[in-house]
Amino acid sequence: MLKRSPVQVHSLQPHQVRSKLLISGLKWWESSSGRIHRHDKELNALFPALQICADNGRDWPPPVLCVGPESDFARLFGGKIINALACDSHGYLQVRQTRQPVIEYVRSRPVEMGDERVWLSYERLIVPGSLSSNRELYLVLNKIERVLRDLDAVSA
Repeated sequence: MLKRSPVQVHSLQPHQVRSKLLISGLKWWESSSGRIHRHDKELNALFPALQICADNGRDWPPPVLCVGPESDFARLFGGKIINALACDSHGYLQVRQTRQPVIEYVRSRPVEMGDERVWLSYERLIVPGSLSSNRELYLVLNKIERVLRDLDAVSA
């Protein structure tokens, strides 16, 4: 990613969310408090679109462990894990400190996509999650609203 272009992140309130996917994720968190259980039907329905990041207390921003195969990011980047999109880590830090969901509208820096760079605008829900082993995770749902080509990169 290019250092010259800032990431723009704006907090959203639940009533401002347009994505049904994010609304479903927020409802799941409210009903489960983020506890991950193998037979959780609501979570299993979200899993194909879910991005899971580790909260190991050492790495920052938190490393992406997996990206759901039906997520917008997986479709756009061919399943490749894009850790660079987590570099605007304020939302992750807020979730770590408050153990509450964070909803954001993000305009990314240019991100490499094949031979070109693109700008992404997307809604993001970050919720704290935990396994029965008490391992802490970040569960992230993203809904891309706009993909723009970086024309400077194309003409270079």
